[in-house]
Amino acid sequence: MRFGDLISEASIDLNLPSQPKEDVLRLLVSRLAHAHQGIDPERAVSAVLEREFALSTGVGQGVAVPHATLPEMKEPVVGFGRCPKGVDFGAMDNKPVNLLFLLLAPENEISLHLKLLSRISRLCTRQDLREALLTVSTAEEVLDLIKEHESDYQEL
Repeated sequence: MRFGDLISEASIDLNLPSQPKEDVLRLLVSRLAHAHQGIDPERAVSAVLEREFALSTGVGQGVAVPHATLPEMKEPVVGFGRCPKGVDFGAMDNKPVNLLFLLLAPENEISLHLKLLSRISRLCTRQDLREALLTVSTAEEVLDLIKEHESDYQEL
């Protein structure tokens, strides 16, 4: 399994509005729920926000990785959002977030959940990837970029 295989074009939003992070997360969860059957949007939003209130998932360098585990999930899914004007996520570096990777995973797959978070974090340390994700114009280009950069890593 590869991280890039868990994202679909339907779960990508390249024009998230610059709103409070709670609203942006609701939009991204909604998109992910529409792309994948079996996700209860309200339950997913609640779990993601609960995690977010415990500790911000704004990891710095314009990136946030909101995530949650849900008992009804059978397999992990990932959504990607880009907010051109930025969102205040309370990131570690106090800078606005432009790139969001939303991860929802099965509650009984904590090890895989952690591996996926690690993979996302490693990918996002690459400045060239972050810069490219800020400029691409289609969801297909996002997928191509992620898969290209992930090819340097072993399967999860």
